[in-house]
Amino acid sequence: MREFPVAAHRGVAEFPVMAVAQLIADRRQPATRPGLAGFPPRPLRAAATGWVSVVLGGWLVLAEPPPADSGTPPALGKVSLDRANRSISFPASVNQRRGLVEYVIVTERGKTHESVLRTDVEPQHIHLALLLLDAQPPSSPEFPADPAAPLPGVPVRIEVSWAEGGREVRRPLEDLVITTNRGDRLARGPWAYNGSYISRGTFVAQQEGSIVALQVDPSALINNPRPGRENDELHHANPATLPPDDRVVTVSIRLLDVTRTNTPILRVPTEKSPAVTGPEAAPPI
Repeated sequence: MREFPVAAHRGVAEFPVMAVAQLIADRRQPATRPGLAGFPPRPLRAAATGWVSVVLGGWLVLAEPPPADSGTPPALGKVSLDRANRSISFPASVNQRRGLVEYVIVTERGKTHESVLRTDVEPQHIHLALLLLDAQPPSSPEFPADPAAPLPGVPVRIEVSWAEGGREVRRPLEDLVITTNRGDRLARGPWAYNGSYISRGTFVAQQEGSIVALQVDPSALINNPRPGRENDELHHANPATLPPDDRVVTVSIRLLDVTRTNTPILRVPTEKSPAVTGPEAAPPI
């Protein structure tokens, strides 16, 4: 994999983090961004083909994908990008095989006492990679108080895969979780990429290590839009679908094609899925 060339722009390296966060949000608007530190305004361009301003470690940086014909998948840290399929992928491992969980994926410094998977990938790299694929998460971290209301977020499909017996096993992320309602597998369907938020100059998902949440958590990058997301006693790890502890799990996140608005809304899926009792390869997303 070849990493994106990412360089701090000396003229704007000290630009306030909150103001830069607004620049990221402003990328959703068909306008020009303001000139910074003497640099003139210029049109915003699609992140997948041009430079994009982002925050990494409190610095304003400019990142540009390598040419499409470079022959190597672009990457940010351990996050690889597939521009053709508008998807990203990164490694993870099994963290918890049984018991109550409130997250499906956290970092090693996150809430590992209640997560199915863990990873050493940086949440800011995941966020930046999705922005480079022109994802447009909501501009507000506010979630509806009514748990039955639609959840704000860009719909994404999440899949996990690993090697087993000389073949690749692929499953929707939902298969790794069961509910206390008769032990049913979590309903299959999209997740909501809400993008976390910045508080007091800190990107909260990076600080807390929250990537994919089952129980509603605006600080996580991605949330569960299904009924029961407010219930902290509903979700359990599904040991029947998890790989051995020593396997590397590849997590793939694909942006779904939706009508783009300033505040995307993800409808709650209603599909009911039976419990999973053994290996089952899911079709690719």
